[in-house]
Amino acid sequence: LARQYEKDGRPVLEDESFRQRLTQLEMDADGLRYTRYRLQTAIMQGRAPGPEASIFKLFQSELCQALYDLALEAMGPEAANWYNQEMPPEAYDMPMQMTITRAMSIYAGSNEIQRNIIAKRVLGLPD
Repeated sequence: LARQYEKDGRPVLEDESFRQRLTQLEMDADGLRYTRYRLQTAIMQGRAPGPEASIFKLFQSELCQALYDLALEAMGPEAANWYNQEMPPEAYDMPMQMTITRAMSIYAGSNEIQRNIIAKRVLGLPD
């Protein structure tokens, strides 16, 4: 999308700030992937999931929101035009998907609850 949409007459991907945020999100996605691998390994070895499950859920929902927010930023004003047939196929349902990511921070335990679980299990903070 960042190659297809323009800002000030240039592809959004050429914007330095946009590229930096995209790169950070790519690094965050790599970190999340390795957290998932640790979680899957623990489960395959018969161990109960530890705080990694809460950490994964929390960061996965926040990462998805950040990715969709950045994608919508790349789309500019067109992001407000839901299901526009003239959009590139990759962007067609992007605004609707962004709203779904907001629900991700609620289902399977709100992000606030996940933070409390992490604080108790990892940091040993009291109830």
